[in-house]
Amino acid sequence: MAPDRKLDELAADYVAGNLSAADADDFARLVVENPELRAEVTRLEKTVGLVLGELPLMAPPPQLKDTILAAIDAPASPPVSQRSSSLAWVLGALAAGAALLSLTLGMSNHRLRLANQQLRQDLLATAPAQQATLILQQPATRFYDFEGTQDAEDAFGSMIVDTDGLEAAIAFKNLSPLAADQTYALWVRYEGQYIPCGNFQPGQDGTVFATLPMPPVYQSRPWVKDVILTVEPADLPAQPSSTVVAKTI
Repeated sequence: MAPDRKLDELAADYVAGNLSAADADDFARLVVENPELRAEVTRLEKTVGLVLGELPLMAPPPQLKDTILAAIDAPASPPVSQRSSSLAWVLGALAAGAALLSLTLGMSNHRLRLANQQLRQDLLATAPAQQATLILQQPATRFYDFEGTQDAEDAFGSMIVDTDGLEAAIAFKNLSPLAADQTYALWVRYEGQYIPCGNFQPGQDGTVFATLPMPPVYQSRPWVKDVILTVEPADLPAQPSSTVVAKTI
């Protein structure tokens, strides 16, 4: 992250989804380590969530793209106060960048991202919290957020991977219970093939908090990013053979 960026501006861009993947990873680590910053991010997320909750889903008008691009090129207005500037910044960032995406794809995408961030915080406060925190504190940590497919629309999840130690902390919610001879399996796509990343069973409430060893492919460059969750036989096949229930965003 740029050293001269103010934390409140970074928090706003983080909530708006305007940070690069690397900067978002770095900032997520700061959020966990800094209680005051975590409180500020939570405040912004709740405020933006309320704003989005009041907005109806609609198709963007044809001139919206030109309006947004003009707004990006326009000189920035001076900040009003330290407490309100973060919110002004995040709403401006949403208008200038994420709004076009949200209006085109639906506000549900932004709500899903906020839910993923909350799930990640839940992961760090549950049974494997100590190990998850150790994973988070490693210098080469990568973050993956998941959304459910049409076969599991309510499912979502997050994964924190220590790419040096090859260990991951995972969290999923709203997974359906499986038969005794079935399991949920994680796979990462690399060079046209899927590599297994472990398997697990959810609790009775469809929630999973766990740590898993990861394959060496997570150390490759560029970083692997396409990860899926499938339902498989307990005796895992070499490649995914069944329903994909979640995939990385």
